[in-house]
Amino acid sequence: MTRDDLDLVDEYVLGLIDGADRDAFELRLEEEPDLRAAVARSRDRFILLAPGYSRSTASSIVGNTPRSRATQAIRPCS
Repeated sequence: MTRDDLDLVDEYVLGLIDGADRDAFELRLEEEPDLRAAVARSRDRFILLAPGYSRSTASSIVGNTPRSRATQAIRPCS
């Protein structure tokens, strides 16, 4: 995984990617287990910075869309 991929993961988790770029990234999530794992690690890292959230809260918001249920990745809020 490249540094660009890791930057993209963080941007995805933070909800900074939209439209066709987000759709393309989510398609990659379906095919790349390492990318899904990176999203989970990034989500866990950033959730600790959010007031009022805990690891159990982060786990409960995974799977709130059909695609994220399929990929087991968090869909960013936007």
